[in-house]
Amino acid sequence: RAINAGGATKVALSGNWIGWLQSGNFYAKDGIHSQWLALAEGGQVSEIAVSGGGWFAFVGSGNYFAKQGAYAAWLTMAGGGQVSKIAVNG
Repeated sequence: RAINAGGATKVALSGNWIGWLQSGNFYAKDGIHSQWLALAEGGQVSEIAVSGGGWFAFVGSGNYFAKQGAYAAWLTMAGGGQVSKIAVNG
């Protein structure tokens, strides 16, 4: 997946993982030479977080979602539309 190097509004780095927020969409890849994965699309993502242990998280429309593993299903961690900042460890 080609990502415009000038279009990121946020970048998150941890371990080998690179997270990228562009145009409200969350992309990630495992190391410089791997392909970009579209983790969350739809233009509603405002905050992202990644961990070296393979945890991914994002805020979309004020709700907090997380998952362990790039191909796992997203879990809703906090709803209600009031979340603005997140962090993941591990």
